Amino acid sequence: MSSWTLPTLLVSCALLGAGLWWMVSASTITVRATVEDGVAVRTWRVVRTEIPWQAIESVRPGPTGGTMEVGPRWYGPGRIGYTGGSTSVVIRIHPLYRKAARQGSIGGDTVRRLAAEYVVSVPEPEAVASKLTALRARALDAA
Repeated sequence: MSSWTLPTLLVSCALLGAGLWWMVSASTITVRATVEDGVAVRTWRVVRTEIPWQAIESVRPGPTGGTMEVGPRWYGPGRIGYTGGSTSVVIRIHPLYRKAARQGSIGGDTVRRLAAEYVVSVPEPEAVASKLTALRARALDAA
């Protein structure tokens, strides 16, 4: 056994561990909701969507399955997924708001690119859907 075997093995294990840590931390789905700003969804540290409360038509528990899907996904025309687990909520955007945003009469560049639906992985979809629905009601009442 050469004198480089042990250091090479240690460096390889450290790099593998760092890579695995980065993959897990980068694939985390973060959902933040405030009464003032709406819902912000983020994954991979750089892929982000901000949805104002006025744009949201409904929030409901979504489909289950697909535990191997991690990261942003395109599920066809107008449907975007932020996946990282097997349970999710579906945030549906109001079609009239989406149309007005595409025409440029509402919001800025971020709002113009709203999809029709967002499928977002969350651990307890029923609880998250009811909390987001309650926050939406409070935000729209305050406006």
